[in-house]
Amino acid sequence: MVKLQDVVSKYMSRKLVVVSPESTLAQVAKFMAEKDTDIAVVKSGKEFLGIITDSDIFHSMKSYVLIDVLEGLPKDVGKVKIEEIMRGKLSQDFMSVCQLTGLKPCLMVGEDETIENAIKTMGAVEAHHLLVIDSSGNVSGTLSARDLLKSFAA
Repeated sequence: MVKLQDVVSKYMSRKLVVVSPESTLAQVAKFMAEKDTDIAVVKSGKEFLGIITDSDIFHSMKSYVLIDVLEGLPKDVGKVKIEEIMRGKLSQDFMSVCQLTGLKPCLMVGEDETIENAIKTMGAVEAHHLLVIDSSGNVSGTLSARDLLKSFAA
């Protein structure tokens, strides 16, 4: 059973999928399915822009299907660019505030950080996923609410 003082590395996922903002929804969905993960990291060059989750993809598909039905506008959902559907506005605003206050990276948590602090970070922006960084500052995986739920069952 998870203990709040356990370290993130004990429960994180190392199934890292990294995509560019120009990647299409179809490409990202394929990569996520191949790695059996519900999250992809969006990166442009060396800069992390945010994440895209299976929920983001599903909500986008629903939106485009409704637009097609209501407005008769055909749209190939698979060709939609990830940058168009990233739920990043709140996350990006939060990351900007953290950069100004010196708390960067905010939506990231260290592998040696406690589960309690990871949950606090998730709660601060109502996030269900965090990027996990190693001691060198490189992204080494992700931590999701689903990972934490699995740990409670163990």
